[in-house]
Amino acid sequence: MRIRILQVLLGLMMMAPMVARAADGDKVVDVLVLKMADETTELFVLDDHPTITLADGKFTVTSASVNTDYNLSDVTEYHFEKVDTVTLGVEKLEKANFTLTYTDNTHVRVTGTKARVAQLYSLDGQLLTTRPTANGAVTVSLAECKPGVYVLRLENDRSFKVIRK
Repeated sequence: MRIRILQVLLGLMMMAPMVARAADGDKVVDVLVLKMADETTELFVLDDHPTITLADGKFTVTSASVNTDYNLSDVTEYHFEKVDTVTLGVEKLEKANFTLTYTDNTHVRVTGTKARVAQLYSLDGQLLTTRPTANGAVTVSLAECKPGVYVLRLENDRSFKVIRK
């Protein structure tokens, strides 16, 4: 029943436009907010509209730029919030335990990770860069990468497929 309710809510949210421009010209983006069973919160700030799939016991977030999944039992709630990029900053990020931001096609910013380092790999397994985290945060640049698919691995934490357009 819970899965069906989540699927219906997801369908309704997908019908709404996901990116708009504010009157003053600031970009307004949808932030995907995940509430987790361990009472933490995770945020995804992406340029493109993510798709959420609930299947085979997995809660999968897929967009043109990022792909990751969670055990369905670990996600207790999810929703989108419209936030302008000017006010997104510290106030919103302080409320989240984990955030992934990838809105400029060149930098992936992660906060709230337990990892000591972040590693960027090509799909053939070649390590491209290693960046240490500082206070649970790290920014990895894809500026020198050719367009393609990469894997961002947060040591002993999680991994994300990242697409450089």
